[in-house]
Amino acid sequence: LNTGIGKFLKKPDIRRVDVKENVFIEQALTDFFKDYDIEYENKTKSKIAFYCPSIRKLNEEILPIVQNWYQKNRKGKEDEIFRYYSGVTKKDKEYALPKENLSIFHNLDKPYSKKRVILLVAVGKEGWDCKSLPAVVLPRQKTAKNFVLQKPFRKNTYRMI
Repeated sequence: LNTGIGKFLKKPDIRRVDVKENVFIEQALTDFFKDYDIEYENKTKSKIAFYCPSIRKLNEEILPIVQNWYQKNRKGKEDEIFRYYSGVTKKDKEYALPKENLSIFHNLDKPYSKKRVILLVAVGKEGWDCKSLPAVVLPRQKTAKNFVLQKPFRKNTYRMI
């Protein structure tokens, strides 16, 4: 991760966090809304993306933690949470998303988008250009717990927690 990011971000600050997943996700949300709750010149609001390892993990483990955090910290703004993934198999059929989610995903960087917390599985990687996305979270208990915060519009001012 350090090598890959280093080529793009120049001087990444990478730290390893070894805490329970729910604490990690809650702290990422708290830090994001404390330090990076931004409205850009074009009226677009900043976003945080969680790259989840699977559709089931997103819906059964990560989404409830995010929803619980919202109940405590941003009550009444739960419509800011957005899930997007494709390729739902029979085993994950219960988690199928409405067709309009594709359009919402493609318009996240528009001023009228109210989505702030983006939960993704296998999408939004290379080629996805969302200028209003200064934070990325990789909640993977077995492989990595990384939280990337990028101060927008400033070169070489990135940090990872």
